[in-house]
Amino acid sequence: MQISTASTRPAITAGPPVTTTFSPTAFASEVLPVKAATAQPQENQTLQPITVQMPQAPKLEWWEVHGVSPSIAAVVAVFVTAASLHWNTSRNLKAARKTTDDQFEHARQQANEDRTHAAQQANEERDHSAEQAKRDRLMEARKAVYGDLIDDYRKVQELIGGLPNIDPIKSPDFAQPLTAMSASVNKLWIWGEVDTVEKVREFYSQVNEMFYEALTLCGPIQEIQREIARKKAHAQKLETRGEDVAQHFREFKRTVPPHERQMPDKLAKEQQLQGELIALTQQIHQLRAELVDHNQENAKAIGEYSQFITSRQAKIMDQINKVMAAARAEVGLAGDIAILERQSEEMSTRAEAALNGKNSS
Repeated sequence: MQISTASTRPAITAGPPVTTTFSPTAFASEVLPVKAATAQPQENQTLQPITVQMPQAPKLEWWEVHGVSPSIAAVVAVFVTAASLHWNTSRNLKAARKTTDDQFEHARQQANEDRTHAAQQANEERDHSAEQAKRDRLMEARKAVYGDLIDDYRKVQELIGGLPNIDPIKSPDFAQPLTAMSASVNKLWIWGEVDTVEKVREFYSQVNEMFYEALTLCGPIQEIQREIARKKAHAQKLETRGEDVAQHFREFKRTVPPHERQMPDKLAKEQQLQGELIALTQQIHQLRAELVDHNQENAKAIGEYSQFITSRQAKIMDQINKVMAAARAEVGLAGDIAILERQSEEMSTRAEAALNGKNSS
């Protein structure tokens, strides 16, 4: 391509701008054949055109045209940015949704756990209340049974103590206190602890044995007392008859003059009254002497019976202490039961000493 020095420039095919560095010295040395300058230019010298051989411009593809590549890059950048935003947004939404779902699931599980815990706590409270009510009923039942047992045993003691003076024929239900005590023991079979029930049943067994031994000992005593009663009744009749005879004898002396008393019939009547009165008096004196002996025998038998009761009561007291200790533990009473045991032993010793002193005197 020939380019003149006139203001003409080579046409450039549309394409991406080419950046070059222009150096006049390099350009002159490589392209322009510079002629040696004369010392002084000649006048009217004609300027010759300079021929410049420019390199051929490279052929550009369509995408290398000015503005296309940046547009594609911008579109790609926008697409990549949009895709990145979409992906990040989707990922964040998914993460947020998962976090929300996890929070909801945790809240649901926590709510279920809270409801379950509340239900369990309510059930436990109901069970505790029911168990406490059951223990209260059991405690009240035990207190009632122990109270009845103590009262029944007191009545059995009174029964055994007065057994010599009881006539089984006249009082067929005299053993009713022992029957009542047996009923209390059977109630405790239901309401008491096994260890306590065992101790109470052993206690009742000892009391029952004591009762029948006392009943055996009371046989001779009751026979003596029945004999005393018969002789007292007979003596009363003799005294009544003696008063009648004495009254007739006084009436005879009042109504019959002394001179008539010598008559055979009157004399016989007087002698009959006198003899009957003397015989009655002798019988009464004999009965009274026998009654004294029987009363002495009765007192001796009663003393022996009292000693038997005291000795057996001392043996039973050990079992009573065991029963009381178990009963106090069941009803929740604290304290040193040994103090009461020592006191019971001292009371038994004092009672036995008092009884022996009374009998010896």
